[in-house]
Amino acid sequence: MTGKGIDIVEIGRIGQACCSRRFCERVFTEEELKRASVAGLCVGLARRFALKEALFKALGTGPGSTIGWKDVEFVDVEQTGGTLNLYGRARTLVGRRRILFSSSHSQGLAIATVVIE
Repeated sequence: MTGKGIDIVEIGRIGQACCSRRFCERVFTEEELKRASVAGLCVGLARRFALKEALFKALGTGPGSTIGWKDVEFVDVEQTGGTLNLYGRARTLVGRRRILFSSSHSQGLAIATVVIE
């Protein structure tokens, strides 16, 4: 294991932030927005936000400093396995390492874990 990260976020906080379309467009890809709206917009986006934060922690970086928010795209996080797409600097930084991730939600909170092997 070369990195691990965890994050927890209030679903309502992400819901309020997404009232501003600008926030959503800055943080999430079009595919993430589309997939999240199918599964429940606030919950889906909160889980993706937590996953991105957990990945940044596992990599030892923060959003915007080395990797952009949209360089990381979590798709189908509601299903076992999910899909992670990396672009730009994120793809270079991760290289050939394997990334394992999981997310869940309950009672107004979304949580995510990421392990890099």
